Amino acid sequence: MRLVLHPALASSVFLLYSLIGSTKGFATFKWPDPQLAFVDDMLYEQRRFGLLTADCVRRTNTTVAAQWIRIAYHDMSTHDVTDGSGGLDASILFELNRPQNIGRGMHDSLNDINFFTSPYVGLADMIAMGAVLAVESCGGPIIPYRAGRIDAKVAGPATVPEPQQDLPTHIELFRRQGFNQAEMIALVACGHTLGGVRRDDFPEIVYASEFADFDGTLSKYDNTVVTEYLDDTTTNPLIKSANVTTQSDLRIFSSDQNVTMQSIASPEKFSQTCGTLFERMINTVPKEVKLTEPVDPIENKRLSANPSRTVTLFWKEHHTQGSGSL
Repeated sequence: MRLVLHPALASSVFLLYSLIGSTKGFATFKWPDPQLAFVDDMLYEQRRFGLLTADCVRRTNTTVAAQWIRIAYHDMSTHDVTDGSGGLDASILFELNRPQNIGRGMHDSLNDINFFTSPYVGLADMIAMGAVLAVESCGGPIIPYRAGRIDAKVAGPATVPEPQQDLPTHIELFRRQGFNQAEMIALVACGHTLGGVRRDDFPEIVYASEFADFDGTLSKYDNTVVTEYLDDTTTNPLIKSANVTTQSDLRIFSSDQNVTMQSIASPEKFSQTCGTLFERMINTVPKEVKLTEPVDPIENKRLSANPSRTVTLFWKEHHTQGSGSL
């Protein structure tokens, strides 16, 4: 192999190629691929984005993770399985004035996530990545991540389920998104194992405190939301609220006589089911979008298998500059 070295105005040495090695997961990876390199960096190397939700960190009575999962689901909720339109496409950016998207957590989440976008990875991809990191940071399942989402330029339809809606409406909204009744029940439980309801956002649901948790383990991704419901020890405000109209979790969880909730009551089954449903959720995109294969850690970025290849390095020395060949 021959290395040709050229001086350039750079503050430090930038290696455009990491030497002999192989890729893991992305067999078709070609270096440089700025999109996949950025995703690899965010997920596996520097993980700067993930630091915001590390260890299921708390924020204003809830967790960052709960907020990131909520915004991912709300963004996906515009999907129509009939015609393939909508989905996780960052249209939520244009939908924050709707009652269904109320809450400062939505604005906080967008501020968190938008900071880490790049010319190669947009807001929709980062919202999906946020959900993956959020679940993992609280002890939940590892969800495979695919890139390639395209950011919407306008709002989608107002199709996020709301607490005051009746059961047939919820079943239809989830069907439109691509989830059957059993999947609806499980997905709501998976989403409500973290977080809760804020009085400022829903005063008709929460009366006695500033914030009401969905279950007794606010900062842990586990099956407590299911077991507390089944043994009737839950304080979930969408089950126990004095306002019967907004008892949406109760209506959803009990809609098949608790068959689904009983089926996901074990920690293992809950984790497995939630991992599968969340992966489907973040991969629900407009039909014209083609996602990448799951992104695994890229151990080495191979430019070419040609032993006679030429690799160019750029650098600047403090005192002298030069170029040469190896």
